[in-house]
Amino acid sequence: MTAGATQNPPTFEIGLCMAGAISGGAYAAGVVDFLLEALEEWEKRRGQSGIASHRVRIAALSGASAGGMVSAILCRALVTGVEPVRDPLKYTEGAAADPARQAVPYKNPLFEAWVENIDIKHLLATRDLADAKTSVVSGLDSTVLDQICRNVLYWTGPKREKAPGYVADPLDVYFTTTNLRGVAYGIPLTGATQAYRHMMTVHADYARFQLTWQPPPPPPRTPEEKKKQQTDAVRLEPALLADSGNWNELTRTALACGAFPVGLAPRKLNRKVEIYHSRVWRIPRANPLRHGGNEAPVPEDLEKQKEIVCTKGEIIRAISSRDRKIDPIWPPSIEEMRETWDYAYWNVDGGVMNNEPMEFVRRAIAGPTGRNERAGSAADRAVIMIDPFPNESPLTPDCPEKFGITAALRALFTALVAQARFKTEDLMLALDESVFSRYIIFPTYGESGANYREPAMCAATLGGFGGFLSEAFRRHDYALGRRNCQQFLRRHLVVLENNKLAKGYPDIDAACIKEPDGSFSRYGESESYFDKDGRPSISPTDPDKGQRLVPIIPLYGTAADAIPLPPRPTSRDVDGEALRAAISARIEAVVPRLIADLPNGVLRLLLRILWGAAWLTGQRGKIVDAIMEKIDASVAVLDR
Repeated sequence: MTAGATQNPPTFEIGLCMAGAISGGAYAAGVVDFLLEALEEWEKRRGQSGIASHRVRIAALSGASAGGMVSAILCRALVTGVEPVRDPLKYTEGAAADPARQAVPYKNPLFEAWVENIDIKHLLATRDLADAKTSVVSGLDSTVLDQICRNVLYWTGPKREKAPGYVADPLDVYFTTTNLRGVAYGIPLTGATQAYRHMMTVHADYARFQLTWQPPPPPPRTPEEKKKQQTDAVRLEPALLADSGNWNELTRTALACGAFPVGLAPRKLNRKVEIYHSRVWRIPRANPLRHGGNEAPVPEDLEKQKEIVCTKGEIIRAISSRDRKIDPIWPPSIEEMRETWDYAYWNVDGGVMNNEPMEFVRRAIAGPTGRNERAGSAADRAVIMIDPFPNESPLTPDCPEKFGITAALRALFTALVAQARFKTEDLMLALDESVFSRYIIFPTYGESGANYREPAMCAATLGGFGGFLSEAFRRHDYALGRRNCQQFLRRHLVVLENNKLAKGYPDIDAACIKEPDGSFSRYGESESYFDKDGRPSISPTDPDKGQRLVPIIPLYGTAADAIPLPPRPTSRDVDGEALRAAISARIEAVVPRLIADLPNGVLRLLLRILWGAAWLTGQRGKIVDAIMEKIDASVAVLDR
């Protein structure tokens, strides 16, 4: 054991939640790239002479939409290791001109997948329509995504024989999907007949994987052993990393998780029915009272709880829910073959129903108590959400005077998606300075003053698709993600000096965070702890007020080198002529195929005549003009 190491150092566990991002996946990938670099550099030195020995461990991942794709790539990166891209503006692995036909192992799959190998010119190709009998399934050509996934898994180099010290084994990984077929559940109601069930169909689905270096359990010999081993998690074994088996299922699920409706192709998945019977649901308790600390038992009987409260006078804690399994309702023919039947279903973007799946990782790291300590003096685990679009709002100052049926249908879809995503508690806790168990990393370009820019990400243009317009945009966003992550680890991912983790620093004075004037940063005393009216956002009686802040992941080696702000691209980085030609070619390929797919022969004939007339009158060119005008107006904000 090296000098300064302790026999049982404290461990701080992290759950990473990656929100939907569309082309902002380049930013999220940059954040993850730097986080891995910082953890690798810290793990090399942890416990050496003069250096703290506490552990920091990624214990769970969750992702929605593009965040799910980043999570899947991260699984591969944890198995093979990656060289961090320290200069995203210049780095290259020599991407092929046509990545849809490229079959090479990615050295850094985060960068290759999200910067060099995804671009609007590939998404506007027509490979998906090469077969004349193929129907149009999406506005964009999604075939490049399949090849990128194959390249992520195509690895011929060495694999890690055990989990890195900063990764839990097993590591839970969750992907949200929008299951268009749905799963039916029947809930019995009090007062109804015994056979009655209140039927509901769930479309907000998810898939769970477990990355583990542990040997698989022996095959079950009895029904009891089989029931004990039953789980809803798909096992990922590092030694089997390849474009096959469960690793292939991982990337297929990630593509389903990111299948942006209409824009990208929906994805079909297959699951064993038993998986849905293994899932645990959080159910509200009829009587949530609980006494004492976390270790206290939970009396199920209300009278016993009353007696404990009255005679011992202990503090009551509310436990609002408990975990239990609920069996889905399948048709009788399916129920009879539950153990062998594959449930197939089509999916679109998981972000439609759950764009910021924090609860998965919160529960995964919470352990048997079901909660994570929030106080900076006691926190030993935290959820970190990487959210490229936390400030997006569709609200405009004006309300239209007229509202036709088409507008109502468009608005209804938007409203349903927004309402499904509305989870104020998760975001408010992540932004609360007094909560040390939830954090958020989001794009910021510079501080207040001359360097500040809005939007911070190039991907924020064109409704989140702007990053696909130019590789320069994606390089910028990747570099910004790395810088923002460094600033986050340096100043925001912290505990207080009276936390047991901080006590492991040999020189606490040197470890504590300092302000630019050289004074120590203290909990409750910086500007961030006050609202816009100057009122404190934490309680004046908080016993931890005035405690110094200590970083959880100290920066060493290359991770300690200051990352500068990347220079801002401009609208001139978009090749307008090539983009116009690609849009025109895609429209010319898609529209006739859409017309051919219509079942009504008369309607097909009419639309073919109108489409031909549009060419004769030049209307097709005007459609492209209108699209280009919208693109130009959107990216023009980068020139300010």
